[in-house]
Amino acid sequence: MTTRWERPLHQRPSAGAPAIGEDCVVVHERHTRLVCLDRRYGTPRWDVPVGTWPRAVVIAGDRCLCLSQEGVLSCIDLATGAVVWRACLPEFSG
Repeated sequence: MTTRWERPLHQRPSAGAPAIGEDCVVVHERHTRLVCLDRRYGTPRWDVPVGTWPRAVVIAGDRCLCLSQEGVLSCIDLATGAVVWRACLPEFSG
């Protein structure tokens, strides 16, 4: 198997990343950002702030869900990177 593309993440991957979708990969970068990359070419589709050190990143259908260390659950549109909603969860719910 050959490597098709690479991307420096500026850090070691956290436990919640990467999340792999049908045509994209969502990775955690620079301790506060999620970046969606095209799976075939590695080109960025979007880059959004999500809080510090995500505990979990999951792709579900056309959404990406991310739980930050601060307990904020973000729902992000996978195609555009737009935040659909955010919810603060009770402490220790992660």
